[in-house]
Amino acid sequence: MTNMSRRPPIIALDGNHRVGKGTQLDILYEKLMGEGYAPVILRGDGTRPGTGSMEGDPVSEWWQNFKQFEAGHANPYEAWRKGACRLLAEAAAWFSKPSVGGRVFLFDRAGISRAQMTLKEGLPVGVATMYGNPDYVRKLWPDVTIYMAASTEVLLARLDPSDPKYKFRENNIITSNPYFNDAYEAYGSLGVGVATEIDANAPAGKVAEEIDSIILDIVRKKVI
Repeated sequence: MTNMSRRPPIIALDGNHRVGKGTQLDILYEKLMGEGYAPVILRGDGTRPGTGSMEGDPVSEWWQNFKQFEAGHANPYEAWRKGACRLLAEAAAWFSKPSVGGRVFLFDRAGISRAQMTLKEGLPVGVATMYGNPDYVRKLWPDVTIYMAASTEVLLARLDPSDPKYKFRENNIITSNPYFNDAYEAYGSLGVGVATEIDANAPAGKVAEEIDSIILDIVRKKVI
């Protein structure tokens, strides 16, 4: 954290369930690899499995036990805030690793998801309410956060009725979508990073083209 002026670029994709973040991160990852960069996908908010399934998800007993911790916590919002701070601390640790030329960090969720949870909790959006004010938050804020917005109807249509978590995901989409829109509006007032909204109702190919048009120049200017 001592030389953050030279840190690699951080690009975040954010939005509700089924907006296509995972699909677009995979597309973006392959695009950057093809151009000679060394991208890594990290969780920026929420949780990660901790199973070692990918480079950005190393084996972690802490994360494997998080669901149990969350379920037993008196305040689930506080538990998720703890998880958010843990993810940022882990992201900071990546910067202490030996440098890799052309490194680009891709965050799966970031400040808009955190702001959404904060609004849901009934608190005002601010760095302190979102994260408890750890001193590394501002240093790890993405260079650009792309808010992938889609209508509730489109998101629900993308659900698989055979999914065992169908009802859970359905309820999350319905209850969270208004908060996500409000969170995006509030995000700009933080003064810590750039956010831009794109239409995630569109086909994946068109969404990918729009994301490329937003981030590729940023990557090319900031990559080290």
